[in-house]
Amino acid sequence: MIHFLEEIQIYADEFDPPEFGDLDSPKSFFWKNPAFSYSDAMAYYCIIRHFKPNQILEIGSGYSTLVASKALQKNGNGNLVLIEPYPKPFLHQISEVKNIVTKFIQDIPISELLGYTDNSDIVFIDSTHTVKNGSDCLYIYLKMLPEIKKDVIVHTHDVKLPFPFDSDQIIDKHITWTEQYLLYAYMLDNPKVEVLFSSIYFYKFFPKETKKLMRGKYPGGGASIWYSLKGSLN
Repeated sequence: MIHFLEEIQIYADEFDPPEFGDLDSPKSFFWKNPAFSYSDAMAYYCIIRHFKPNQILEIGSGYSTLVASKALQKNGNGNLVLIEPYPKPFLHQISEVKNIVTKFIQDIPISELLGYTDNSDIVFIDSTHTVKNGSDCLYIYLKMLPEIKKDVIVHTHDVKLPFPFDSDQIIDKHITWTEQYLLYAYMLDNPKVEVLFSSIYFYKFFPKETKKLMRGKYPGGGASIWYSLKGSLN
C-alpha cells in the first residue's frame, strides 16, 4: 500500500480547496464540511487523477461529489453517475454529473445496477453503514460486488479497519455501524480484492507519509478505504 501512496501523492499539490464554504449551496469543495474531509478528500482527488476514469459511480453523494468534479475537470474527461435517494440541490449544478438515480440502491434491479457498474471505472460507496434485513449494505456486498463483470476500483466510506469504532462513538453518539465488519468478511481470503489505501491505517502507522500527502493543507486521518476488485469475468 505504501507504494500506491507514493504514486498518487504527486497530484496532491493540485488540490488546494479553501477551509470554509457554503454548507448548503457549495460551489466547490471546502475542507471544513461535516461529511467528507481529511485524507479521504485528498485521496479521492489523487486517485481520480491517477486512474483517469471515464465514469465514476457514486452510491451516496454530497461533498465527495465536489471532489470528484474537481479531479475530473483536471483530467479533462469523465463523468459521474449518482445513486442518491435524497440528492442535495447543489448536485444538480455539477456539470460532470451525467445522471442522478433517485432510488435506494436495493430498489434497483441488479441487471440495471450492473449496467451502471459495467460502464464505470470507479465505484464509490457511502452507504447507510447498516447491516440488517433489506439494507443497502447487504445488496452492495452480497449481490452487487460479486457480480461486477469488469475490473474496478472501489471505495467504502466510514471504515476504520483494522480498528473497531471508539467506545465514545458507540456509547455517547450511538453510532452502531456494522458495514465494516461485512466488508472485512468479504475481503478475507478473497483473491479478487487488493487493498490500495486506508485513511485511518496510514494515519496511525505512516504518519510522516500521511503528512506529506496532505501537504500541510489540512490534518490527515478520516475513514476511507480503497481497494481494487477483479470482475467476475476474470
